Amino acid sequence: ARCPFHFHQLGNCPECFVRDCSVYRSYFRCVAIHASNLITVTRTTSFDVVGHCYYLEEGVEENNTLSFNFAGFVKTVGRPIWGSAQAAETVVESANISLPADGAASGFYITNAYNRIIGDAARGGWSACSCPNLPTPIGFSKDLPFSPERRGLLEFDGNTMHSSAYFFEAGGGCIYVGGKLYYASNGKLTYDAGRNSRSTKTSGWTADSNAKDEWMKFTNTKAFLCEMGLSHWGDRLEVVGFETHDVRRTAQLFGVGWLDSALVNAKSGNPVPNIDSIRGFQYYDTWVQTILSNVTFMNIWETAPVDDSNLWEYDNRGIITMSHSDSQKPQGIAAIVNAKWVNVPYHLRIKHKLVNTGSAKYYAIVDWDGSGSGTGRPTMIGSAYSEWWRLDDQCTLQRDWNMWLCDIRDESRKVGYINFLVPNLIGSQFQNEDRTCLYCVGNMTLFGPGIPTGQRWTDVTANPGVGGSTGLGWFFQVHRGSPTKMDIKPSQMPHGTFVMLAIPYPAGTTFSITIDTWINVPAVTEVNSFAEVLNGDGFKYYFDGKHLYIKVMNNQVTDQYWSWYRAGVRVYTQDVVYSYSLTANCPGLTAGTDVYCNP
Repeated sequence: ARCPFHFHQLGNCPECFVRDCSVYRSYFRCVAIHASNLITVTRTTSFDVVGHCYYLEEGVEENNTLSFNFAGFVKTVGRPIWGSAQAAETVVESANISLPADGAASGFYITNAYNRIIGDAARGGWSACSCPNLPTPIGFSKDLPFSPERRGLLEFDGNTMHSSAYFFEAGGGCIYVGGKLYYASNGKLTYDAGRNSRSTKTSGWTADSNAKDEWMKFTNTKAFLCEMGLSHWGDRLEVVGFETHDVRRTAQLFGVGWLDSALVNAKSGNPVPNIDSIRGFQYYDTWVQTILSNVTFMNIWETAPVDDSNLWEYDNRGIITMSHSDSQKPQGIAAIVNAKWVNVPYHLRIKHKLVNTGSAKYYAIVDWDGSGSGTGRPTMIGSAYSEWWRLDDQCTLQRDWNMWLCDIRDESRKVGYINFLVPNLIGSQFQNEDRTCLYCVGNMTLFGPGIPTGQRWTDVTANPGVGGSTGLGWFFQVHRGSPTKMDIKPSQMPHGTFVMLAIPYPAGTTFSITIDTWINVPAVTEVNSFAEVLNGDGFKYYFDGKHLYIKVMNNQVTDQYWSWYRAGVRVYTQDVVYSYSLTANCPGLTAGTDVYCNP
């Protein structure tokens, strides 16, 4: 390949290096490492370059060191790839572009993360540093039984990336871990620049059944003047020591993610115009586990009137949630500890958008020490769409955030999540995003000591899943009548917690409740009192002639194995250990015809 420096298929070459060199106005690349390992590229400056600059070619290159190099004014081959949110254009190799990923050219192009990227800097490009997902190697190595995207970072430390990521709105990052480079069925090399996940392992060899999960780790990194500092679509991520300045959004953490010891500076002394719609950090809406610890939010200013509900989403905020979806509902996925706020008005700390969706109604952030909410004590920050998250009369409403703030008084108060599946009424086949509650099929209401009767409720929709506080009662009422068949799947129920579920049925109803599980558990039996259920092990039920009571809990798996733990904080794993299958035989119903009964 015609590029200034090219290490071509050398295998292991620890004596090979590029040192103290410069590349200026290169029409193609800076330094290419091709099927070669243990090479050092250090103290090299490159400027005004077409295509990816520092370039790992096929995805098999490992144990190389790129240290203290600079890449600037990197230009794409052809028109830059465009994207927005999670989707971006797909480019196929052609006579005009042999590597379709060059439409998203970056200063550092890392097709295999198992390398050392230390003290480097990049300015400009589609992204400053790109780690694309390669399911298989490309080029001469394409037939190897190896998956480059399985490899985690050997070392990524002390790097600075800036002035980039403006072609992929709200999805790209100065550091971008995403996109997918692969061979399509027609044999053409194809690059999808949008959301594509990676599951990093301790081995890239696809036949290695002993490979364990591994985290992508970024340390002591800086980003500024970016659409987003770090955009990471992968399954496992740790970011420690991260600074961002004049960035619209600091980082996007998917899967299991930890942001620690970070500085989020919305406005530095840089004389650039103010960036609008600053989002220091956005928690995702479903099936992730995200911990923020020791994060300082700084210099966030107001751009829209506090009382203008239509303009707030263009205003700046330290933390926002994601609440647009009804099919993608939040479990207990968001936690924060030891947050600091410098020159940030209290009402601009957090914002939760209220729309008619499950994600808007069920959202909660667990503030482990009150540093996020400012209470100074462990606090549940829950959606104020209704009073569902008003867990007692001591809770306060933070109107500027659209959130309730409730003390976490003991270990029983955590976030739980239960899937209720009712044939032809609630199920994953619906996946409807209607925001008018056309598909609202029932209500869930809190009950228990100190809870006023019937006031603290939320909607239940045809999309499965309800998230709420454990340690309380949930009264489930279906508008059509109580279902004769229902599966109850607690997909997140932290060890030692429970939800006392109550469902109305007419007098004379009899029940069959069985357990579906992969572990050894007792059968579910009927008892003679509510107290026996409340004090029981989750395998008992009681019917008082009006309401069926089941204590939904998980007493089989301990926190040690069923949670993500960093900085003294736990975010609990989501999985169904066992589920309840309920059949109700209501008096006067025709078997196989009537599926609901009037309590």
